[in-house]
Amino acid sequence: MGNLIHIGLIGCGAIARQAHLPVLRRAGGVRVAAVADAAPQQLPPGVPGFTDYRQLLDLPDIMAVVITAPTSLHAEIAEAAFARGKHVYLEKPLAISQSEADRVVSAWRRAGTVGMIGFNYRFNPLLAELREQVKALGQLAAARSVFSLAARAMPSWKDARSTGGGVLLDLASHHVDLARFLFGEEIVAVRATVRAVQREADTATLELRFASGCRLQSFFSWCAVEEDRWEIYGTMGKAMVNRYGGGLGYRLRKRGAPGGDPSYRIALEHFLQAVRRGAPAQPDFADGLQSLRVILAAEESAKSGLEVLL
Repeated sequence: MGNLIHIGLIGCGAIARQAHLPVLRRAGGVRVAAVADAAPQQLPPGVPGFTDYRQLLDLPDIMAVVITAPTSLHAEIAEAAFARGKHVYLEKPLAISQSEADRVVSAWRRAGTVGMIGFNYRFNPLLAELREQVKALGQLAAARSVFSLAARAMPSWKDARSTGGGVLLDLASHHVDLARFLFGEEIVAVRATVRAVQREADTATLELRFASGCRLQSFFSWCAVEEDRWEIYGTMGKAMVNRYGGGLGYRLRKRGAPGGDPSYRIALEHFLQAVRRGAPAQPDFADGLQSLRVILAAEESAKSGLEVLL
């Protein structure tokens, strides 16, 4: 029992109830000791619940927290958790502004605890395999990606950029992180367009330029088809993957996974292992900062019509 991790969940919206909470409840050596959400009707039964996340953070037995609150609260809650010496798993994106991001990254570094960003698709089996395939492609020449969802009801806070909404923070932040993960190099410039089809900033295109000169063209939307696809071209061949495809074994594994994707479980287990060992976890808050810098540059490019250098 001495190695039991007492964990708190902050933010009990749909994705937390579908993915994070089921994973944590099934994880060995873990006790979900408390949950918090500003809306009392969202607090799950059977575990102590608070409408003020600070009350959860003040519990001395809570060692680590998983934060799945609305995006505009990410940095504030994570900063408070680090100030209390907690380990933190924070859903992406890191923050909604550069100033917020700088504060929370500083808090993480001061705390010296585990800080992991929920770029869970790094742990998706298809994308992990794609990373290995990319290594055999030789010099990368170009790449394309699409991440789109069919129109659906969403929390009201996603309707406006000021409250953390928009497809860039929601979907593009994943692909920006995955591009760095898959290609093994940094993005040095971005050009973007953003438009509203059904709600503010719900559709976007990005062209990302890497240090090697390779370019990635990406499309993101909340009102198209369900697709998460990559095509990567190199001097030695081509690699493709669609996270909504895969073979029968993968599709069955995906169907039975919390949140509809095996990556949620694998990512959270990686975090828990890091907490147990007192070791760093990847992707960390520095990765979250790099992704956000690209998103902010994309927003600047969309306003100016120009390529923005990082």
